[in-house]
Amino acid sequence: MGKIGLQTDFIAFSAYINGRSRLDYVNEAYQAFAEMTSRGIVPNNITYNSIISALCKAGNMTEAFKLEQNMRQSGLVPDIYTSNILIDGLCREGKLKMVDNLLLDMCSNGLTPDTVTYNTIINAYCRAQDMNSAMNFMNKMLVAGCEPDIFTYNIWMHSLYRNHMLNQAGKLLDELVVVDCSPNSVTYNTLMDGICSDVLDRAMILTGRLIKMAFKPNTITLNVFLSHFCKQGFGNRALMWAEKLR
Repeated sequence: MGKIGLQTDFIAFSAYINGRSRLDYVNEAYQAFAEMTSRGIVPNNITYNSIISALCKAGNMTEAFKLEQNMRQSGLVPDIYTSNILIDGLCREGKLKMVDNLLLDMCSNGLTPDTVTYNTIINAYCRAQDMNSAMNFMNKMLVAGCEPDIFTYNIWMHSLYRNHMLNQAGKLLDELVVVDCSPNSVTYNTLMDGICSDVLDRAMILTGRLIKMAFKPNTITLNVFLSHFCKQGFGNRALMWAEKLR
């Protein structure tokens, strides 16, 4: 009977902590976590990861790492999700040097960085305008045999656009076709916004290409396209292209 009671408490506490953590109610989740452990109920990886994630989002990296250590001491092994959560937290705080140490710790514990790991780090370096480090991690990703996904390419696309490297962004679209990685609306909208800001004729050429690639624009695509046309005094052309894109 006691075991059944503990099991019921475990499920109830875990569900509550996961729910509070997802809603970013960190204090409530943490209090429930403390009460859970004080009753002798041992959290599992999912529960730890939930509360660690909430702490990271709140910017409380010190407490997040303390919980990760507590996790180890309780006999649990932090998994790739734990590491990715902590890496994301460090990247949000701009603590990129600490990311290198965490990567070494991951590898020493038998964990292999995955696409999410690399994407998070690459995105952080791109946001910091450190393109050399971003490219370095992209190369590490490829050497490790970890295939870039559409999120990886979208990170690069946005960074190239932000740095006014529109020719390279166009080439990246070609590369996506070669590696059989299907662009999504984020890819197209990012590229469209960048090219419309530059030369509208190039935007129209790109739009023609996208239509041939069976791209179906969403509301954001249309708004970006029409906004740039109207700003430059081409209202009639905007309406004409809007019909083509519908």
